[in-house]
Amino acid sequence: MSNKELAFLLGRISLGINCVAHGLIHLPKISAFSAGLVKKFQDTLIGVMLLFLLINGFTETKYSVDYLMKKRG
Repeated sequence: MSNKELAFLLGRISLGINCVAHGLIHLPKISAFSAGLVKKFQDTLIGVMLLFLLINGFTETKYSVDYLMKKRG
């Protein structure tokens, strides 16, 4: 294995560990995070429903993409 291949492998492993740790830490707190943002933005033009949809849509998309990338790799 060349140095370039080893560096690529170590980079992928470290990024994978980072993504898994990030997801495991933040996944249980997602409802509290969402509720906090809805409370902060309830009197703005964005509105509660739009903000709720944006937050949940973003997190679902992020975790889906992470899952698909791990399955592909």
